[in-house]
Amino acid sequence: MSFSYNIRILLLGILLAAGAASAHAVTCGEASCVSAQAAYISHFSGPDCTGTESYYLPYDNNAYQCRPWDGSGQCGTVHHTVSNRSYRDSLGCHPDAWPAGNPLNDFVTVYRTTTDPCGEVSCGLAQGAYISHFSGAGCTGTESYYLPYDGYAYQCRTWDGRGQCGTVQRSISARSYLYNGTCYDAWPQGNPLSQAVTVYRPADGDGDGLPDSLESALAQRFFPVLNLHCGTYEGLPFGDRRQLYGLSVPGYSNSSNGRLPIVAYPYNPGNGVDCTEPFQCIELRYGVAWNWDLGDDVFGTSHRGDSEMYAVLLARKDTDGADWGVNWATAQNDPSQWRLIKESMNAHDGSSFRSQGNFGTTTVQRVWCSEGKHGMYATQSACNSGGAFGADDCSDNRCDITTEVFQKVQNVGQWWAPLQYSIPYPGASSTTSPSGTYDVWSGAVFGSSDATAYKTHLTQPINWCPAHCY
Repeated sequence: MSFSYNIRILLLGILLAAGAASAHAVTCGEASCVSAQAAYISHFSGPDCTGTESYYLPYDNNAYQCRPWDGSGQCGTVHHTVSNRSYRDSLGCHPDAWPAGNPLNDFVTVYRTTTDPCGEVSCGLAQGAYISHFSGAGCTGTESYYLPYDGYAYQCRTWDGRGQCGTVQRSISARSYLYNGTCYDAWPQGNPLSQAVTVYRPADGDGDGLPDSLESALAQRFFPVLNLHCGTYEGLPFGDRRQLYGLSVPGYSNSSNGRLPIVAYPYNPGNGVDCTEPFQCIELRYGVAWNWDLGDDVFGTSHRGDSEMYAVLLARKDTDGADWGVNWATAQNDPSQWRLIKESMNAHDGSSFRSQGNFGTTTVQRVWCSEGKHGMYATQSACNSGGAFGADDCSDNRCDITTEVFQKVQNVGQWWAPLQYSIPYPGASSTTSPSGTYDVWSGAVFGSSDATAYKTHLTQPINWCPAHCY
């Protein structure tokens, strides 16, 4: 077992312990409720899947009492007349299906994990957006707000203006802070502060049904080994290594302050065979970000920013549950119960898939990145045999990146409910570090017009299951 794998397992335990501490049970708001029976569709009283969530009983001739979009939560038993404006299903949120409202009878209210995560006797809602301090590097660990800001004028101003603040004042040692969507590792040795209050947030801050801590833990666990060109490239020492977000290159202006955006989705292809149970499968996407595309020996064409993507399909049990697997109650708190079934990567000869079959794998996979251009391939030979019209190459000066970078993944939530949505903007040159702010969900290109917007990469459909998913 590798050193990298041991480090990942240690970090996963820390993440899941933090997530479990903040988890809450579903609270029924009526005299009686029924648990979700399957995943189908939810209606919402507001645009963008906001407001009251409901399930429409007449679907399938009233055959079900509770089938929310993700198959989780509970449904009340009191029938309501509701005018809904949007709905959500396995394809995501349909933000404005009925702009003027669509009044119908026989809706029941969907109840989910309590939205009050306060861990103290009393808390106050965020009063505005300003800054949050964190006990760990990379804006991890305990989140706090520092009361002395602005002469004690506020009790709670988190970085995004969301969440709640406790009222118990504490002494903390902050190592990083989050401001305007960007994380700064300002105090590696710790910065002791008094009069700080703890920030509390729901376990599922983006409302997709998956605990945020599970999403981050799985992203670290299954981040691939990246095989890079590690020598001088086009006269630039350590060319590719210094462009990769999240990797330190001592003695050079590098991208170590960069973060790699990740997003997770509950996945069901709708073929009636694969991933049919709620939360049986998860689609996890990684933005493998680079400061610069350094071009190639054939066409040149270097440009600012390089937005590549790697994605995996994970499962907690096999197709029929006869060979391996556990239930959702177990898997949502234990990333070791998940297996990698399939990968998708941005090869420059079209998106490439690699399957691990119905039994999947728990082994971290290797991905070959072409020199300069950073196209990702399942094998070295695939990279060398025609990628990007023969321009991609993975032949010499190769090395595996197995540590550090996988710890730089950043959960950006969903476009309709963002979490830490900003990463540094690519530098002005290939020797300049990333700086400033890039909003992952803005739809803006990642640097130059040749770099695809990350919102596109993180939301466009992936055809995982043309027949079966494995």
